[in-house]
Amino acid sequence: VKYTISTLKNKNLIQFISQSNLIPKYGFPVDTVSLETPIEDKLSLNRDLQMALKEYAPGAELVANKKTYKSKYIKRVEGMELLSYSFKICDCNQINKKNEKLGVPNKCIGCGKDIKDKEELTYVIPQFGFVPDYKFTKKAGSKKPENVYFTEKFFGGEMESKENSINVNIGNREYEIISAKNAKMTVIGKGKGQGFFICDKCGYGEPVVDFKKSKRLKHKNSKGFDCDNTLVKKYLGYDYETDVTLIHTQGLQILDKEEQLSVLYAFLNGMSEALEIERRDIDGTFFSENNKSY
Repeated sequence: VKYTISTLKNKNLIQFISQSNLIPKYGFPVDTVSLETPIEDKLSLNRDLQMALKEYAPGAELVANKKTYKSKYIKRVEGMELLSYSFKICDCNQINKKNEKLGVPNKCIGCGKDIKDKEELTYVIPQFGFVPDYKFTKKAGSKKPENVYFTEKFFGGEMESKENSINVNIGNREYEIISAKNAKMTVIGKGKGQGFFICDKCGYGEPVVDFKKSKRLKHKNSKGFDCDNTLVKKYLGYDYETDVTLIHTQGLQILDKEEQLSVLYAFLNGMSEALEIERRDIDGTFFSENNKSY
């Protein structure tokens, strides 16, 4: 508990107010973490934390300066603790995070359905960065490393205000469009889909491929010494606040997950082209609130 308090108290001020949407992120690249490399390599491998959940997560390989590095550890800092949160995902795609007093709620904060029987998961925020497996480092070949790591965004159920609501008719369907400020968002890094096995002591991690076969109790820390701590299944995560646009229409809630994603990505790609916005600068998700699907 003392280490967690120390982590919160020592958070960089600019990082805090940027994550709270008080200043624009594009002017202050503060949500960045690094993959540490040997000093003699003279590299500075930094990534936005959202990108790092895929590109620097344990098990991911990266080519830089004609070398291939393989991430293996979530960096830990002496006297401080990585922040972690429990959560459940409702069928409406709403993330329900741990309440300080009540724990993870039994009813979805979005649609109100019972989620008591939903699996309670945990994500950890790798705010100190990542450390590679130095023994793995090798000369890069002509083939690019194949990293298939997934992340997913969720609406956190809170926003400061809704304003400028309009209704638009497109293709015989009415859309309600609402702009909102300071919406809480959570990005979950799922690795290959099932999360990671992580050591809470040394930071060792590996993506879950087979739950029964992959859980190795024996592993080494970043210094090469045996670590006797047990690996625990967790996800990687990142929380931030941003301005959002809510789009509501009847009918989308009956789509399955694959169809929803198809609609979402088609909309984002069209908006990127029509408004001349970099595609990587916008993203979206589906969720339900007060019997409405957004």
